[in-house]
Amino acid sequence: MMLAILDVRTRQGRPLRLWLPMFLVWLVLAPIALIASPLLLIAALALRLKPIAAAAAVIGLLTALSGVRIDVDSPGAQVHIRIL
Repeated sequence: MMLAILDVRTRQGRPLRLWLPMFLVWLVLAPIALIASPLLLIAALALRLKPIAAAAAVIGLLTALSGVRIDVDSPGAQVHIRIL
């Protein structure tokens, strides 16, 4: 199971840590994917790519996200995102 750990630390306040199961993120993104899929199909056909191979590449990219770490530092806060 993939988890995303969101850690927000402000300069003045208490740190906030959220553990998010990635299936919740996928549920939120699923309607966007359904709306965008016809456009991606047209783009794949226009670029002469195989639509099934392009979809498999996107799915492979999404499943390979395990181990990604994103660190954002700003003057007001630090945001750290890890995907396990």
